Parts: sequence; C-alpha cells; structure tokens
Amino acid sequence: MKINLKIKQLRKELKITQTQLAKELGVTQVQICRWENQTFEPSYEQLMQLAIFFNVSADYLLGLVDERNNLNFSKGNK
Repeated sequence: MKINLKIKQLRKELKITQTQLAKELGVTQVQICRWENQTFEPSYEQLMQLAIFFNVSADYLLGLVDERNNLNFSKGNK
C-alpha cells in the first residue's frame, strides 16, 4: 500500500478529519489532501511527525514493512 493510502487509512481509523490532522502536525488541510491524493509526498520531517502521531514506523508508512510496529512514542518525544 502506498503512503497516501496509509495516511488516509490511519487518519480514518482515528476518526479525525484532514483539518484535525493538519492542526496536530502544523500543516494546512490542503497539504493533508495533497498527501492523500498523492499530489505531493511528505518531507522527511513530516514523515517523522506522521510516524510519531500515528505511532507507527516510517518503514510502515513507506510500505517497506507490513507490520505497524507500534513505537510507543509520546507526542512530546520528537
């Protein structure tokens, strides 16, 4: 599964909107929409923010592994 679909799937699992995710990550809703529609991909820093927020590995988001491997990050440990 591609990163755009994983971002959307994880967001929907948490039952949050694009706007809510954008606020959590400090980006715009348009940016989240572009990621989910595969118009743009997240930067390295944004990828790390997504991994921490969703508590998954960057490898999972990138499609390199199929298991989520929860990381037990708290949102304060960036």
